[in-house]
Amino acid sequence: MEIGVAPFSPFDQVRVTLTDGTVIEGEPVNDATGSWRKPPSQAEVMTKFIDTAGLVLNRERSERLFGKLWNISPETKIASVLDDAVSG
Repeated sequence: MEIGVAPFSPFDQVRVTLTDGTVIEGEPVNDATGSWRKPPSQAEVMTKFIDTAGLVLNRERSERLFGKLWNISPETKIASVLDDAVSG
C-alpha cells in the first residue's frame, strides 16, 4: 500500500524562519525511524521500554518483563507474565 496522496505527504520536512528572516530547513525525511517502514531495533525498543517501565519497576524487573513480552507466544496468559515480572 502506498500513501502519498492528500492528505498525506510523501515526506516530512522541518522549516524554521528566524526573526531576522533567516530560514533553516532540514533535509526531507521519507521514513522516520520507528515508522512501519523503518521499525526500531529490539535494542531501541528495549531502551524505551526500560526507561518507561523504570518509572514503576526497578531495572532488573523491567528487563525481565521486556524479555518475556518480546518473546511472548499467543498461548501465554498475560496475567502470569505480569505477575511474575512485578512480584519477583
